[in-house]
Amino acid sequence: MVADEKIRKEIKDRVEKVPSDKLNSLLAFVKLLEDEGHNDEGLLSFFGILQGVDEELMADLTIHLPERRLESDR
Repeated sequence: MVADEKIRKEIKDRVEKVPSDKLNSLLAFVKLLEDEGHNDEGLLSFFGILQGVDEELMADLTIHLPERRLESDR
């Protein structure tokens, strides 16, 4: 639990430094994290960057990433 407290303190410290014009976006993101019905796609699409990415590319960026890292280490 000490690790949780340390992480929460760091989050609070960082939130204090977030510019005012970003607070609404931060609040929306926190609410999304709190939503028990959320899924990874919802979190990833929050920023809109990965919307429209085909399934094969998404799998390469997520599911197959550890395999690719291991191959590149060899």
